[in-house]
Amino acid sequence: MMSEKIIDIHTHVLPAMDDGCSTVEESLQLLSELSRQGVTAVAATPHFYADRENPSSFLTRRQKTLSALTEKLDFDLTLLPGAEVCYYQGVSRTEELPEFAIGSSELVLLEMPFYDWTPSVINEVFSIQRDRKLNVVIAHIDRYLSRKNMAHIESLLDFGVLFQINATAFLDKKKRSAALDLLKKKTVHFIASDCHNMTSRPPKLRDAYDVIEKKLGYKYLEWLSDCEKYITKRGIAD
Repeated sequence: MMSEKIIDIHTHVLPAMDDGCSTVEESLQLLSELSRQGVTAVAATPHFYADRENPSSFLTRRQKTLSALTEKLDFDLTLLPGAEVCYYQGVSRTEELPEFAIGSSELVLLEMPFYDWTPSVINEVFSIQRDRKLNVVIAHIDRYLSRKNMAHIESLLDFGVLFQINATAFLDKKKRSAALDLLKKKTVHFIASDCHNMTSRPPKLRDAYDVIEKKLGYKYLEWLSDCEKYITKRGIAD
């Protein structure tokens, strides 16, 4: 049983924006499938790589693409601007960082380095929260669960950093146990699709919620629902 109001905070639905959807038609297919799975609001979070594009160019391109897609959307679904910001040294000092936040919230989705995190990396995340007054959401935490990173994850949790896990982690036999354990400990706050297309990386939120209810029980769906209300209070969706 899924929540009555599902917000998918991590998707790649904007056409020709990154390695996600290629066309408007493909984007609409993806959004239609998310709606079928019970999603009522979708954050469009294309990749931002500071070594490939400057923030101003990215934001202009995103707005143009988002507007073109929104004009074609003919069913009831809220589409919100956002970004999946790839970590880089100095990200906390980026002037435009608040404009990468999801919707009108203060939540910034951050893709962390795929190596063991260093104290300087963690301090950069702390700085985003402390100095920029933004709330970091670490994207797909299921990809960073090395032994060395676990202590850093605890520190980030203590500092108020939030964690998103991909729905597919609950469907992968190799990842499922760890994903369920993270949820039992309430280390993760959001499940998102991280969908890119309808073929190799389609949305599987409903399947993930079914696994959670079967393995852990309804109270953990209630926890996720509470986290969605927490998002709503930050201006993502009414």
